[in-house]
Amino acid sequence: MPLTEFEHTSSSAHELRLFLPLLFISVTLTCSAHLRSSYVEAPFTLDRFRTHRRRCEVIQLGILDEPTSGVDPLARRAFWRVINRLADLGTAILVTTHYLEEAEQCNRLGFMVAGELVAEGTPTEIKSRQEGHLLEFTVDQPQRAADVLKQNLERWRVSLFGDRLHVITDEPPELGIPNTNRRLANHDIRVSSAKEVRFSLEDVFIGVVEKARQQGKVALED
Repeated sequence: MPLTEFEHTSSSAHELRLFLPLLFISVTLTCSAHLRSSYVEAPFTLDRFRTHRRRCEVIQLGILDEPTSGVDPLARRAFWRVINRLADLGTAILVTTHYLEEAEQCNRLGFMVAGELVAEGTPTEIKSRQEGHLLEFTVDQPQRAADVLKQNLERWRVSLFGDRLHVITDEPPELGIPNTNRRLANHDIRVSSAKEVRFSLEDVFIGVVEKARQQGKVALED
C-alpha cells in the first residue's frame, strides 16, 4: 500500500499523524529484510515516516498490543477508523484488547483466560455457540438480586449491567421469566421489566471466565 494511497483515504491529517508511530512499528517489524527493530525518537513527523517507508512499500502485518488502553473514546474511534482502512487495503492486523466492543469489529477473535485460548471464531460464531436463553431483568436492587439468584444458579449464569440483570437459563422465556420473578419477589425485589435479549460478546466472555473459575483456572472473587 503506497503511503499516498493511505493519505488520500484518511479523513484528516491529524488522524494519520496521531497513529504514525504505530504504523511505523508495523512496517519495521514485518517488512524489514533483516527483521531489525528500530527505535523512533519523538517527534515522529510525516516526512520522517516517508523516509523510513522506503524500506518497504507494503504493510503486510500489524501487531498492536492493547493500543487503545487509556485512550479517550473519540481517539479510540479515530484509531479504529485507521485500522479498518488498513484492513480494507489488505493489511493483516492482530490486536489485543480488553474492550469487547472493539472485538466486535474484528473478522476473527479469540478469548483467552489464564493464558489459555478458550473460544475462537467470528463474533457471530462465538455468540451463536452460547447455550440457553438470555433473559434481561430491570430491578430496583440489582446487586441484591444478583446475589439472590446466585444462591441457586451457577455464577456464570448471572451478571450485572448497571440496573439490568442478565440471567442465562435453560428454560424457555415463558417459563424462565415468571420463575425468576417469583424468586426475586420472595426477597422483596421489584422487577420493572423482563424480556429475552440476544447474547453480546460481553455476556459470552463473562460466562467463559466464570466457567474457568469453576475449573480453578481463575481465582474466585470474594
